[in-house]
Amino acid sequence: MAKAKGLYRRGKIWWIRYARPDGRIRCESTETTSLKEAEYILACRRKEVREAKLSEVKKIEEIHF
Repeated sequence: MAKAKGLYRRGKIWWIRYARPDGRIRCESTETTSLKEAEYILACRRKEVREAKLSEVKKIEEIHF
């Protein structure tokens, strides 16, 4: 089985890498040695990004001049 794009290992721990809604790349540890758990965490983060639920992202109202 091939691993998902955005997953990589450092030592025994899996790390994930994904793009936030503002286009910046975010890397974080999954704190797990299980590939399946890491894939699930990555899928959850990508879902949060799609739904713009990450607390780091604030929506700004469109301003017209």
